[in-house]
Amino acid sequence: MELFHPALPARLLTPLRAAGRLRVVEGETSLAPGVRLLHTPGHQSVLVPPPSTGRRVDHEVGGNGD
Repeated sequence: MELFHPALPARLLTPLRAAGRLRVVEGETSLAPGVRLLHTPGHQSVLVPPPSTGRRVDHEVGGNGD
């Protein structure tokens, strides 16, 4: 992100930090009961428990520089 717009990280993160809404984590982390953040090469994924359909839901949350 810094490569394309050097000020953007500060503009995005500073308000979240000031509001107490930003939590920096490393590796596998529990975000809520049954909701996990997993580190995989090149990004992080959020895993949530499947609904009654049994389907897995995951979402990439951003690059981590790997």
